[in-house]
Amino acid sequence: MKDLKLEISNCLNFGVPSEKLIHLVAKSARCADQEEYLAILELVHDEDLASLVMVALPGWGKVGIDQLIKFSFDNNIKLKSRTRALEAAMCISRGVIPSSGDILWLSKFWDKCKKYDLPSNLSDYCLFSLRDRLFRAFSDDYEKSSFLLVLGAKSMMYHAQPEENRKGINFLLSLVLDNQLILNSNIINKLESVINSNPKKEEEIQKLLTEHPILLDPFVNELFSKQQLGSDFITDYVVKRTNNQYVVVEIENSTDKLFNKNGSFSSNLMEAISQVRDFQAWISDNLAYAQKKLPAIKYPDGLVVIGRSSSLNDMERKRLTEENHSRRGHIKIITYDELIETAKSVHRNLVQKPLVKTSKETKSI
Repeated sequence: MKDLKLEISNCLNFGVPSEKLIHLVAKSARCADQEEYLAILELVHDEDLASLVMVALPGWGKVGIDQLIKFSFDNNIKLKSRTRALEAAMCISRGVIPSSGDILWLSKFWDKCKKYDLPSNLSDYCLFSLRDRLFRAFSDDYEKSSFLLVLGAKSMMYHAQPEENRKGINFLLSLVLDNQLILNSNIINKLESVINSNPKKEEEIQKLLTEHPILLDPFVNELFSKQQLGSDFITDYVVKRTNNQYVVVEIENSTDKLFNKNGSFSSNLMEAISQVRDFQAWISDNLAYAQKKLPAIKYPDGLVVIGRSSSLNDMERKRLTEENHSRRGHIKIITYDELIETAKSVHRNLVQKPLVKTSKETKSI
């Protein structure tokens, strides 16, 4: 396999993709060697071979999935090839290794090859990555138009298979409209209702936050619940954001007080802050071990959710604002009301176009 690139070239000299080439690519995907991965990528600009590239990429794990998603939205490759990439990503997201029945113009020889393994965590990673990329595409007019062009091309290619085409498009739309991730008013209202009517039902509140992590952070990429590091430290949540920054989250009771009568932090709040600090310090002291469980974690921020804004007087609100400002995000303290209001604000931005005022409409400062 060291001479994979040369072997591929020899196969291509015959003018058509041969059975040997397909077995070669399948074997390379199973072995997942980096040099072989780069050799496979070179085939993507050949329209006849692009389908083979797309179905082989998941064999390289998350690196291959990332490249597959990238190809799905890459205007630098042929439209047909982008469509093949999208189809392959859809299959992997559903936990299915693509076959010739799933991907147009994929040789049936591929079906006879021994395939790579597809663990559930890789399928989940592909699902989340595809969904995240769709969100970004739909938030940009140019990318949205480009993606709709891919859908149009897919519809034309599957004109003889209307049912398959309908299922494919419905699957993609379900990712954009997925109630498990998309922040909608029903989710926010449910959280608000639970907090207002059953403030002591902490398990129900945490269940909602676990099922809909976007409530905790609008830029959440991955959520780790009850994450344990070492033998002593367990935090309620660790959020990995889309920019790869981590946030350690401690969830306290909505009925807890933030301040004592003398203006000092309550024991519940101090304990939560201490837990976040200890977790941050442990990561700093055991970075290599921590990164095995939480890849690329380095200097995580902290978040404590506790109490209600209605329990605060003006002086306490001012103190809390100053405290959060002085910590510069390293450990932010918010109430459940602030959590809900942030979610509502994010939701408004998702469903409404922001108001943009020109310089003619604003006065000089």
